[in-house]
Amino acid sequence: MCTDLLRSQLGMSAYTLDENLKGITHEESMRRIEPGGNFINWILGHIVRTQVEILPLIGVRSPYPLDEFSLYRGDPNVAEGDELSLGELQKRYGELRTLLDQSIGNLTAEDLDAPAPFSPTGKADETVGTLLATIAYHEGYHAGQIGMLRRALGRPGVLKVD
Repeated sequence: MCTDLLRSQLGMSAYTLDENLKGITHEESMRRIEPGGNFINWILGHIVRTQVEILPLIGVRSPYPLDEFSLYRGDPNVAEGDELSLGELQKRYGELRTLLDQSIGNLTAEDLDAPAPFSPTGKADETVGTLLATIAYHEGYHAGQIGMLRRALGRPGVLKVD
């Protein structure tokens, strides 16, 4: 597994996420398009929570305690007023994204091949590298979700092919 590839995948997800969040207000981020569905604030908080969880796996202490993101796990049942602001989530995402990118760049082939302490997909042979690849997919999936929610809010799409 190549750290450059992981960093590239996470970089594309970050670019997509940043572009899809441009101009979105906190109020818009709390709007549910369908009852019980994900909404932008929850999705971004969920991504940030995942980054906080994954950093110790690669030997890095998160600057934020995991319990600050308890609302962003499982079902998106965040009550308005309990959430972190969209701006705060974006700030934390940026900081964690930089830390994650730098840390992945320092990993060796042996680090990536080491057994992972858990597997969100239930793989018995999960390694740190395959887990990081799953995290990259996870971020890309949710960045695309935010793009669709952006359009559902009546905002124009931002990722267009010329």
